Amino acid sequence: MKEIDVKDLSLKIVDLWMNQWLVLTSGNPDEFNMMTNEASLILECRKMYFQDIDPKGFLDPEIESNYPNRDYHRVYFGEILAAFTQ
Repeated sequence: MKEIDVKDLSLKIVDLWMNQWLVLTSGNPDEFNMMTNEASLILECRKMYFQDIDPKGFLDPEIESNYPNRDYHRVYFGEILAAFTQ
């Protein structure tokens, strides 16, 4: 795996990763995939579907307290293309 030059990333992505003290690397040299050196298992996936979380679907009302700014996550489903262990 090779290190990714952070100049190629958006500031939002860099902030998210660097604030967690993670080292970005690339798994497939032909593609721009981000991984961390700290992970013991890395799954490379092809995105097949996504959906933004709708709070109307929360079965437990306590979940809403995790989103005080109503900045709900987006859920992705994908096909596993490769698995790497370190």
